[in-house]
Amino acid sequence: MRFLLKVSIPTEAGSFALEGCTVRISREGRDSAWDSFVARCPGGHHEQTSLWGEVKGVYGWQSFRIVVTRENEILGGVQVLTRCVGRWGRIGYVSRGPLAASGDPELVHFILGQLDQAAVRERLAYLAVVLPYNGHVFEPVLHRLGFRQKPDVLPPSGVTTATLLLDLAADVDTLMAGMRASTRRNVRVAARQGVTVREGTGRDVETFRQLMWALCERRGSAPAPPQKDFFEHLWRIFHPLGFVGLLIAELEGRAISAVLIFPFGDTVRFWKIGWAGDHAKSFPNELLYWEAICWSKRRGYRFFDIVSVEKSLALKLRRGDPVDWTSVKGTDHFKLGFGASPVVLPEPYYRFYHPLLRILAHAGGRRLLESPAVAHLLGRFWGRLVSGSEG
Repeated sequence: MRFLLKVSIPTEAGSFALEGCTVRISREGRDSAWDSFVARCPGGHHEQTSLWGEVKGVYGWQSFRIVVTRENEILGGVQVLTRCVGRWGRIGYVSRGPLAASGDPELVHFILGQLDQAAVRERLAYLAVVLPYNGHVFEPVLHRLGFRQKPDVLPPSGVTTATLLLDLAADVDTLMAGMRASTRRNVRVAARQGVTVREGTGRDVETFRQLMWALCERRGSAPAPPQKDFFEHLWRIFHPLGFVGLLIAELEGRAISAVLIFPFGDTVRFWKIGWAGDHAKSFPNELLYWEAICWSKRRGYRFFDIVSVEKSLALKLRRGDPVDWTSVKGTDHFKLGFGASPVVLPEPYYRFYHPLLRILAHAGGRRLLESPAVAHLLGRFWGRLVSGSEG
């Protein structure tokens, strides 16, 4: 398929006339047509929905979507979050996009070309692109457009580059048999000791937040997201459409751990966990994970995404290399007990559009970007952004 530019000036409706297809620039707070496309598109992720843009909008982010259609059928596109950072202008952030209904090279090139043009038109100083799970097809074109792999010091930091996916096609007994023996035993011990798991409601959102913050405090890490009311807004926007859920583990009627999941498309993603820290020998978290897997299986989802594992470990496991399990961090060892397969994701990319930033990056290169001084400065800068204050 060929996409030839016919008219390059936006109409009043925010569209571009193209031969064979149309590019629509959507700034609606809620775009149900786009969200439906994301849910059925290969690689679709809840962070590419207008719903996610609406949640982020509460904290000062704006969003727009580039939607490529032909005969009223969406072929692909991308949602971009933007934010003003004072004298530097605006930065842009693509989370788990762009998306394309097919891997056709011309469609992929066209979508990324539209993204590049939009970054210039929107006067973005900086654009970060975190590709979808199946987004390796976009990488060669990003390179040709001047994007480079993003050092972790550039925002956003801590991007997941490997994960664990469990195929739910097997029956429950087979899924249980595929778990590590010790994990399987701990699930059964939890049930024998009276730990129960129930589905949460809106009344449990604050309980989940408190448990999550308690876990972060024990780990010595800052809560992410840091806003106390974030999960309330998330629940209000996502739950009516069934795109978010809570599972609560209780012992003797008291909530001791909880997880927040995103059922979306053909996948349920295990996003955040909270744990009071007590009753460790009752193994509430093992039972919680298992019940989340069963919850997903009962509702007909194809995959359960345990979300995030060290990339180096995922690569070793995929190659079949020997692993020194004494060096594997506890959270990764725990997650691997459920029998999921490691998946290596595309690296995040970035491009500076601000002329001065581009010159500095070219002059100093990656060594400058990864220097401790720059890392500290960028960490403080990004921290202000995600906490809701202006740069």
